[in-house]
Amino acid sequence: MKTIIRFFIYQLIIATIFNVFVEKSILKAQPKYFNISICKMHKELQDKGNGKCATCNNSVSSSSKRAKICEECWVKEGGLWNIGCYFCKENTVGGDYARVCSDCAAKDECVVCKKKLHSGDDSNEDGRRIVDKYTIQITIPGQKEKFQEYLNSATNAMTNQEYEQAITYFKKCNEIIPHGMDCNIGVALRELKREEEALPYFDSAIKDDPTWADPYGEKGITLAYLGRWNDAGPLFKKSIDLKYDSPTVYWMYGKYIEEILKKPSEAIPYYEKVIAKNPKSYKLYNNIGDIYFNEEKYDDAERAYKKVLEHDKNDFNALAFSGEINFKKQNFEEALKYYLLSHKIKPDNLELNYHMGICYGYLNQLENAESHFKHALSLNPNLTDVSLELARLYKSYGVYAKAIPIYEKLISDDVVTHAAYLDLALCHYMNKQYEDVIQNSKKFIEKETGNYPDPYKWMAIAAARLNEKQEAEKYCNKAIELNVENQSEIFYFVAAAYSLMNNSDKALLYLEKAINGGMPKESPENDSEFDNIKNLQAYKNLIGK
Repeated sequence: MKTIIRFFIYQLIIATIFNVFVEKSILKAQPKYFNISICKMHKELQDKGNGKCATCNNSVSSSSKRAKICEECWVKEGGLWNIGCYFCKENTVGGDYARVCSDCAAKDECVVCKKKLHSGDDSNEDGRRIVDKYTIQITIPGQKEKFQEYLNSATNAMTNQEYEQAITYFKKCNEIIPHGMDCNIGVALRELKREEEALPYFDSAIKDDPTWADPYGEKGITLAYLGRWNDAGPLFKKSIDLKYDSPTVYWMYGKYIEEILKKPSEAIPYYEKVIAKNPKSYKLYNNIGDIYFNEEKYDDAERAYKKVLEHDKNDFNALAFSGEINFKKQNFEEALKYYLLSHKIKPDNLELNYHMGICYGYLNQLENAESHFKHALSLNPNLTDVSLELARLYKSYGVYAKAIPIYEKLISDDVVTHAAYLDLALCHYMNKQYEDVIQNSKKFIEKETGNYPDPYKWMAIAAARLNEKQEAEKYCNKAIELNVENQSEIFYFVAAAYSLMNNSDKALLYLEKAINGGMPKESPENDSEFDNIKNLQAYKNLIGK
């Protein structure tokens, strides 16, 4: 499972992983305003109360508020590499941050462009969001260039999958900006399958900046690699809540919701986010289709599978399930179109052959149906459902001699319901094995606790065929007694039995009840059981001849 997850994730993020981590490791989620660096001399002046407000130039004390700058000006002024004092532009060796007086602080505006700034979610003493990390002062000349050199080397090493070398350079970056590359080191360790070593680096990155989304997501991925999905899930959610726009995290959070929380439909939006970010992940429409299929939302499922087939017309899952949807809708011809395409890809798929057999059976193609059922059984001879379906196929096509041994084996193995005894009774009757009809009907009665008229109808006509009139009439009476629902079929069988016994009065009586109950008038014309009464005028009147 770990190998499958690793491969999927590698395919998913290979095009974006490096620029995402590198860019966000430097800038992360830039806050709405930033502090301005100040040199040591001006720091001391402000500490003594002799400093100047960065905005209005009034004197300020060390307890005054820190100056603020908007994101655009922060980047323009140098951002991370702002090593010059805001006042004198000297290098900020041993420096601090510029302050503003209370009046200027209350304005809450950029000290450069005067643009209004808004309060963030996190607070310091003045209730405004300040992230000191990103005004870090590189106090030694040349460190900016050295940091960039290490970072470029680390990035190239990651691209070439030279993870040990990448870790070395990331750690050199950390010597300049402490903990700045911890998340990247964790990712590199994970790629080396050293997941346990990676976890503390993600924890360090989270501690260093709890508002940065990436370490939560990357730690979640690492925990998922370790099979700790219950621990990973909340981290995925946290990273997404913090706006980590990662297709890998979306995918894994979707898997967590679908498979761990058992809420498949709630996973769909996250799978869709993956595809939106990375269209090459269109195969995820299979997951979406499967979810809809299992929820019996067949139209939605079909649309999802079609999106897969638009990109890959030979995708087995999309083809097979498109066939299944039409099978469920009893569109057997359409189902077969998809099944046949699926069969070219996986001719030995057991369930596929089974369903193809059923489709061919409904489409009156006995040989094709028989072929696929037999192929399924060659793959697994112990499949009860396939054997039973093959027996039913033979029965419905009148191939009773082939149906009988299958039913007998299923019954002997005790793997089918007691109704199989009545199916076997029908086959024996049509095969003129009347004693076996009675025997299997009695077995049904022994097995079943309910009082059903069906076995007695079969015993009645079988006994009549054997010219056992007394037994036949007894079975007829029992069938009538148990026919509390006035089933027309029961009346019809009783009429047939009386006709075979040359009791025309009772034969006509129960035939009339059968026809009045919905049995088609033309039915007895096709059954030899009624030959003894077909010349009677009352019979002709009854069927409308």
